[in-house]
Amino acid sequence: MVSSRKRKADPDYVDDNNDKHNTVPDGELGIAQSVASRNQQKRLKLAEEQRQKLAEEAAEKHLQVPDKPREDLMQKLPGEIRNNIYEMALVRDEIIYLHCHRRSSGVKHWRRTKFHGPGLFLVSKQVRKEAMSVYFLTNEFRIVCSGLELPSAITFLEKVFEVCGKVPFHEMALRTLPRGWQQVVSWWYIARLISKSPAGTDAQWKAFFWCSASQHLEMSLDAMISFALAARSRGDAEVKVKADFKV
Repeated sequence: MVSSRKRKADPDYVDDNNDKHNTVPDGELGIAQSVASRNQQKRLKLAEEQRQKLAEEAAEKHLQVPDKPREDLMQKLPGEIRNNIYEMALVRDEIIYLHCHRRSSGVKHWRRTKFHGPGLFLVSKQVRKEAMSVYFLTNEFRIVCSGLELPSAITFLEKVFEVCGKVPFHEMALRTLPRGWQQVVSWWYIARLISKSPAGTDAQWKAFFWCSASQHLEMSLDAMISFALAARSRGDAEVKVKADFKV
């Protein structure tokens, strides 16, 4: 039996009900969509804030400094093994070249060359002390300068003065120098005396070393060391040292 009731899909369907009460006005629909959009934005914002907070907590936990200092495992090794490590890591067969300043433009403009030591120096203070004694007393170093004229000599002395105390020049085994620089080795021993002087005389010794560097390169090694030792033993003031040295 075929139903006589018409369906909406039929061409001759007539709706007897009034659908105006079932439709939503355009204004109310826009408000509902706006509220839903704002709620979605709030949820996304909260999720992003939570994600950033978790990331910051993880980063802070990762970078947190431990309460106790890290244990120096290197110092737990026997001294013989540490010496073997220093010898294998630091002692070289070839000569180690130390470069002085390089002139860029003019007499007074010099580019500084920083000293870069082996990475083993960064393990700890104790390892640095032990490793430096092996590195500087065992290897062979050579000073590299641009020429043999007086400006180059002053540049070399500036380099020694700049790094004295930072790089232990007084502990280096300086065995070779370019030809023409043998007299400059006397200033190497002056730097050694400066580094080993008492704290109260450190300033006057550095002043003495600096003011006399450019004028007395011709002094012999024996005369330089004798003068330095005598002045240090007497405890001469800076003014007297300058006067005696004719600066």
